[in-house]
Amino acid sequence: MREEIDQRKGIEKERDELLWQAQHQAAELNAILDSIPSGLTISDMAGRIVRMNDIAMRMLDSHPESMEPSVRGRLKEFAITTVDGKPFQPEDSPTNQALHGAMVQDITQVIRRRDSQLWLSVSAAPIRMQDGECLGAVTTFIDVTRTHEIQEQLKTFIHMVSHDLRIPLTIMRGHADLLRERLGEDDSQPARESVDAIKRSVTRMNVMINDLVDAARLEGGQEPLTLRPVALPAYLPEFLKRNTSPLCLERIRLDLATDLPPIPVDEPRLERVLLNLLSNAQKYSAPETPILLRARCLDNGVAVSVIDQGQGIHPDDIPHLFKKFYRARGERRAEGIGLGLYISRLLVEAHGGSIEVKSEEGKGSTFTIILPADKG
Repeated sequence: MREEIDQRKGIEKERDELLWQAQHQAAELNAILDSIPSGLTISDMAGRIVRMNDIAMRMLDSHPESMEPSVRGRLKEFAITTVDGKPFQPEDSPTNQALHGAMVQDITQVIRRRDSQLWLSVSAAPIRMQDGECLGAVTTFIDVTRTHEIQEQLKTFIHMVSHDLRIPLTIMRGHADLLRERLGEDDSQPARESVDAIKRSVTRMNVMINDLVDAARLEGGQEPLTLRPVALPAYLPEFLKRNTSPLCLERIRLDLATDLPPIPVDEPRLERVLLNLLSNAQKYSAPETPILLRARCLDNGVAVSVIDQGQGIHPDDIPHLFKKFYRARGERRAEGIGLGLYISRLLVEAHGGSIEVKSEEGKGSTFTIILPADKG
């Protein structure tokens, strides 16, 4: 009898210990989930939310027990739409995709309420056992409403800059052209030089405005590319012919590999990058030195390099050259606001490529853009 009592007490003690361990582990899990700075939900294979952290409950102003059990029901319950206001389809839901084994990132969903909107960046991944069996899905979401508001303000800024500031510049340019025509060769040299200075300043201001607008549009994803396969051996000579005015073609040498594959590019954007790199090469190297425009084939694309024999770049400047508003020190400092190379980097990256520079002071610089080849 005594032995049975001791055995029963041992079982009860073991049960209490297991219960305490389970409660402790659950508390630890809840603490971990609540410490995550993003909304987080865990769903079972039926789509029911079985766990939700505090941030998620505050953002959605809801509790798992009171929410619709299905993904379809919750999309309707919270009036979730795409960025253009269309109802979000259940098959496109990040949670639903994760339940079918896919991992999705940064899907934008909008919860449209009566007097406000909540913009969310949503990611989801399946929860798998070691043997690969899917047990459910974990979904995280970040409030990007403020980011959306800033993007809308950016659109307003772009419109203001591109329209309102250009009007007075156009008027100034028109009057300067008219004044220059009326100033004959017999008029005073200082007067003609003053008018030419006005025209140069207006041109510079237009370039700066264009750079500001383009940078803002690229940062906001408002400059979609139109890609088409381009054969560089035919494109690059034509590009140089089209740009005889801004470029000194006598200095530029072409060095093109014979096995270059077509590359999908947006031609006007590629032209802008090449013009910027070649103009810089001419600006920062002696007029009598050649500039090499080289294209080589890589395993996964094409490398196009602009090589000069100029003054080179200070080592401290190289890590910052492609940053916004950065202007190199010393003799390389030129007119502008430091957006040329920054915009070039954004344009190249928009193509899925990269841009880099190698330079040695006193021996010149090599700027290389790497673009992916046409997979087709």
